[in-house]
Amino acid sequence: MTDAQNNVLIEHYSSYNNVIKPLIAAYEAREQVFPTPIFNEIRAFNDHVSRCYIENASKDFIDKQLLRAGRHISRIILDLYKYLIISFSEEIKKFEKKTKNVDLSLVNNGEFYREYSSLRSSSIISLKEAKRLEATTDSDQNDIFSKFEESFNKFQETDNLITSHFSEINWAKTKSLFKKHSWILGVLLTCLVSWMIKDILTWNFMEMVCGGLEKLFNR
Repeated sequence: MTDAQNNVLIEHYSSYNNVIKPLIAAYEAREQVFPTPIFNEIRAFNDHVSRCYIENASKDFIDKQLLRAGRHISRIILDLYKYLIISFSEEIKKFEKKTKNVDLSLVNNGEFYREYSSLRSSSIISLKEAKRLEATTDSDQNDIFSKFEESFNKFQETDNLITSHFSEINWAKTKSLFKKHSWILGVLLTCLVSWMIKDILTWNFMEMVCGGLEKLFNR
Protein backbone atom coordinates (compact mmCIF):
# COMPACT_ATOMS: atom_id res chain seq x y z
CA MET A 1 0.00 0.00 0.00
CA THR A 2 1.37 3.42 -1.00
CA ASP A 3 1.61 6.43 1.34
CA ALA A 4 -1.29 8.08 -0.50
CA GLN A 5 -3.45 4.98 -0.07
CA ASN A 6 -2.48 4.74 3.57
CA ASN A 7 -3.57 8.37 4.08
CA VAL A 8 -6.96 7.59 2.53
CA LEU A 9 -7.35 4.68 4.94
CA ILE A 10 -6.39 6.92 7.87
CA GLU A 11 -9.12 9.39 6.77
CA HIS A 12 -11.68 6.58 6.68
CA TYR A 13 -10.84 5.48 10.21
CA SER A 14 -10.74 9.09 11.36
CA SER A 15 -14.32 9.48 10.10
CA TYR A 16 -15.26 6.26 11.85
CA ASN A 17 -13.77 7.34 15.19
CA ASN A 18 -14.69 11.04 15.14
CA VAL A 19 -18.07 11.00 13.39
CA ILE A 20 -19.62 7.54 13.27
CA LYS A 21 -18.90 6.40 16.83
CA PRO A 22 -20.30 9.58 18.44
CA LEU A 23 -23.43 9.32 16.25
CA ILE A 24 -23.90 5.67 17.22
CA ALA A 25 -23.44 6.59 20.88
CA ALA A 26 -26.00 9.41 20.54
CA TYR A 27 -28.53 7.04 18.96
CA GLU A 28 -27.95 4.32 21.58
CA ALA A 29 -28.34 6.88 24.38
CA ARG A 30 -31.69 8.00 22.96
CA GLU A 31 -33.18 4.68 21.84
CA GLN A 32 -31.32 2.19 24.09
CA VAL A 33 -30.58 -0.04 21.07
CA PHE A 34 -27.87 -0.30 18.44
CA PRO A 35 -29.08 0.57 14.91
CA THR A 36 -28.85 -3.00 13.55
CA PRO A 37 -28.59 -2.15 9.80
CA ILE A 38 -25.39 -0.25 10.58
CA PHE A 39 -23.74 -3.58 11.48
CA ASN A 40 -23.91 -4.68 7.85
CA GLU A 41 -22.39 -1.42 6.61
CA ILE A 42 -19.53 -1.64 9.14
CA ARG A 43 -18.93 -5.25 8.16
CA ALA A 44 -18.85 -4.32 4.46
CA PHE A 45 -16.48 -1.42 5.18
CA ASN A 46 -14.02 -3.66 7.02
CA ASP A 47 -14.33 -6.30 4.31
CA HIS A 48 -13.11 -3.85 1.67
CA VAL A 49 -10.30 -2.66 3.93
CA SER A 50 -9.14 -6.22 4.54
CA ARG A 51 -8.92 -6.83 0.79
CA CYS A 52 -6.34 -4.07 0.57
CA TYR A 53 -3.94 -6.41 2.38
CA ILE A 54 -4.33 -9.35 0.06
CA GLU A 55 -0.89 -10.53 -0.98
CA ASN A 56 0.31 -9.09 -4.28
CA ALA A 57 -2.80 -6.84 -4.58
CA SER A 58 -2.31 -4.29 -7.38
CA LYS A 59 -2.49 -0.52 -6.86
CA ASP A 60 -5.68 -0.26 -8.92
CA PHE A 61 -7.32 -3.06 -6.93
CA ILE A 62 -6.47 -1.35 -3.63
CA ASP A 63 -7.74 2.00 -4.94
CA LYS A 64 -11.08 0.39 -5.83
CA GLN A 65 -11.37 -1.21 -2.40
CA LEU A 66 -10.60 2.05 -0.64
CA LEU A 67 -13.17 3.86 -2.79
CA ARG A 68 -15.83 1.28 -1.94
CA ALA A 69 -14.87 1.40 1.73
CA GLY A 70 -15.29 5.18 1.63
CA ARG A 71 -18.76 4.80 0.16
CA HIS A 72 -19.74 2.59 3.08
CA ILE A 73 -18.41 5.22 5.50
CA SER A 74 -20.59 7.84 3.80
CA ARG A 75 -23.57 5.45 3.83
CA ILE A 76 -23.13 4.79 7.55
CA ILE A 77 -23.03 8.50 8.40
CA LEU A 78 -26.03 9.26 6.18
CA ASP A 79 -28.08 6.43 7.68
CA LEU A 80 -27.21 7.54 11.20
CA TYR A 81 -28.34 11.07 10.36
CA LYS A 82 -31.66 9.61 9.18
CA TYR A 83 -32.10 7.41 12.28
CA LEU A 84 -31.38 10.32 14.60
CA ILE A 85 -33.67 12.67 12.66
CA ILE A 86 -36.49 10.15 13.12
CA SER A 87 -35.66 9.85 16.82
CA PHE A 88 -35.61 13.66 17.27
CA SER A 89 -38.79 14.05 15.24
CA GLU A 90 -40.71 11.52 17.34
CA GLU A 91 -39.57 13.19 20.56
CA ILE A 92 -40.55 16.63 19.27
CA LYS A 93 -44.00 15.33 18.29
CA LYS A 94 -44.44 13.95 21.82
CA PHE A 95 -43.40 17.33 23.23
CA GLU A 96 -45.95 19.14 21.04
CA LYS A 97 -48.68 16.71 22.08
CA LYS A 98 -47.89 17.16 25.78
CA THR A 99 -47.79 20.95 25.48
CA LYS A 100 -50.83 21.30 23.21
CA ASN A 101 -52.70 23.27 25.88
CA VAL A 102 -49.65 24.98 27.36
CA ASP A 103 -48.93 28.65 26.78
CA LEU A 104 -45.30 28.37 25.66
CA SER A 105 -45.02 32.14 25.34
CA LEU A 106 -44.60 32.08 29.13
CA VAL A 107 -41.17 30.44 28.71
CA ASN A 108 -38.26 32.87 28.71
CA ASN A 109 -40.51 35.88 27.98
CA GLY A 110 -41.61 34.45 24.65
CA GLU A 111 -38.06 33.95 23.30
CA PHE A 112 -38.28 30.17 23.60
CA TYR A 113 -41.41 29.89 21.44
CA ARG A 114 -40.01 32.23 18.77
CA GLU A 115 -36.76 30.27 18.55
CA TYR A 116 -38.57 26.93 18.72
CA SER A 117 -40.98 27.87 15.92
CA SER A 118 -38.12 29.04 13.71
CA LEU A 119 -36.02 25.91 14.28
CA ARG A 120 -39.01 23.61 13.88
CA SER A 121 -39.94 25.17 10.57
CA SER A 122 -36.39 25.21 9.16
CA SER A 123 -35.75 21.58 10.22
CA ILE A 124 -38.86 20.39 8.37
CA ILE A 125 -37.99 22.43 5.28
CA SER A 126 -34.41 21.12 5.18
CA LEU A 127 -35.60 17.51 5.61
CA LYS A 128 -38.08 17.88 2.75
CA GLU A 129 -35.32 19.30 0.57
CA ALA A 130 -32.97 16.44 1.52
CA LYS A 131 -35.61 13.85 0.64
CA ARG A 132 -36.34 15.64 -2.64
CA LEU A 133 -32.67 15.59 -3.60
CA GLU A 134 -32.36 11.92 -2.64
CA ALA A 135 -35.35 11.04 -4.82
CA THR A 136 -33.90 12.89 -7.82
CA THR A 137 -31.73 10.52 -9.86
CA ASP A 138 -29.28 13.18 -11.11
CA SER A 139 -28.64 14.76 -7.70
CA ASP A 140 -25.05 15.06 -6.53
CA GLN A 141 -24.33 12.74 -3.61
CA ASN A 142 -22.42 15.47 -1.78
CA ASP A 143 -25.47 17.76 -1.98
CA ILE A 144 -27.70 15.00 -0.58
CA PHE A 145 -25.22 14.33 2.22
CA SER A 146 -24.91 18.03 3.10
CA LYS A 147 -28.68 18.51 3.14
CA PHE A 148 -29.26 15.57 5.48
CA GLU A 149 -26.46 16.83 7.70
CA GLU A 150 -28.09 20.26 7.78
CA SER A 151 -31.46 18.71 8.63
CA PHE A 152 -29.87 16.59 11.37
CA ASN A 153 -28.27 19.68 12.90
CA LYS A 154 -31.59 21.56 12.84
CA PHE A 155 -33.49 18.72 14.51
CA GLN A 156 -30.74 18.34 17.09
CA GLU A 157 -30.83 22.08 17.84
CA THR A 158 -34.61 21.90 18.28
CA ASP A 159 -34.30 18.94 20.64
CA ASN A 160 -31.51 20.64 22.61
CA LEU A 161 -33.61 23.81 22.90
CA ILE A 162 -36.48 21.84 24.45
CA THR A 163 -34.14 19.99 26.83
CA SER A 164 -32.37 23.17 27.94
CA HIS A 165 -35.70 24.78 28.91
CA PHE A 166 -37.15 21.72 30.64
CA SER A 167 -37.77 23.38 34.04
CA GLU A 168 -39.25 26.54 32.51
CA ILE A 169 -41.58 24.45 30.31
CA ASN A 170 -42.79 22.51 33.37
CA TRP A 171 -43.44 25.83 35.12
CA ALA A 172 -45.44 27.00 32.08
CA LYS A 173 -47.45 23.76 32.22
CA THR A 174 -48.29 24.38 35.86
CA LYS A 175 -49.23 28.01 35.26
CA SER A 176 -51.32 27.13 32.18
CA LEU A 177 -53.10 24.44 34.19
CA PHE A 178 -53.75 26.92 37.00
CA LYS A 179 -55.11 29.48 34.53
CA LYS A 180 -57.34 26.83 32.95
CA HIS A 181 -58.68 25.71 36.33
CA SER A 182 -59.12 29.33 37.40
CA TRP A 183 -61.16 29.97 34.26
CA ILE A 184 -63.31 26.89 34.91
CA LEU A 185 -63.74 27.95 38.55
CA GLY A 186 -64.70 31.43 37.40
CA VAL A 187 -67.33 30.03 35.05
CA LEU A 188 -68.72 27.79 37.81
CA LEU A 189 -68.85 30.69 40.27
CA THR A 190 -70.55 32.88 37.67
CA CYS A 191 -73.14 30.16 37.03
CA LEU A 192 -73.62 29.66 40.77
CA VAL A 193 -74.12 33.38 41.37
CA SER A 194 -76.52 33.54 38.43
CA TRP A 195 -78.54 30.65 39.83
CA MET A 196 -78.60 32.24 43.28
CA ILE A 197 -79.78 35.57 41.88
CA LYS A 198 -82.38 33.80 39.80
CA ASP A 199 -83.62 31.88 42.86
CA ILE A 200 -83.75 35.06 44.95
CA LEU A 201 -85.64 36.94 42.28
CA THR A 202 -88.00 34.00 41.80
CA TRP A 203 -88.53 33.71 45.56
CA ASN A 204 -89.20 37.46 45.92
CA PHE A 205 -91.61 37.34 43.03
CA MET A 206 -93.46 34.38 44.57
CA GLU A 207 -93.58 36.17 47.93
CA MET A 208 -95.02 39.23 46.29
CA VAL A 209 -97.65 37.19 44.45
CA CYS A 210 -98.60 35.20 47.54
CA GLY A 211 -98.75 38.38 49.62
CA GLY A 212 -101.01 39.99 47.07
CA LEU A 213 -103.33 37.00 46.99
CA GLU A 214 -103.47 36.85 50.78
CA LYS A 215 -104.53 40.52 50.97
CA LEU A 216 -107.11 39.96 48.29
CA PHE A 217 -108.75 37.03 50.13
CA ASN A 218 -108.67 38.81 53.48
CA ARG A 219 -110.78 41.71 52.27
